[in-house]
Amino acid sequence: MESKRKMFERLPAFLKAGVYYTTKLEATRKQSYYPRLFAFQLIMKSANTQYHQGDSGSACRKYEEAYSIWRYFYSNNPKWNTEGIDDT
Repeated sequence: MESKRKMFERLPAFLKAGVYYTTKLEATRKQSYYPRLFAFQLIMKSANTQYHQGDSGSACRKYEEAYSIWRYFYSNNPKWNTEGIDDT
């Protein structure tokens, strides 16, 4: 499976993490600038709260989720999570 995702493996970690939020943020990513900005700010506020409470792991995942509103990798295969990513 790794041989079929050569481009994906070269992406930065935050872009790879954005794949996991595809179904959750699909509708938000299709919105215009201001609705996306609003969602981004809500997620960032939650991440900052978690970080200040000492939960840096959850905060990091929230930061990745927030950033994936703007930049993300899109897999053409809707079953990517069971069949793997094939970007050859």
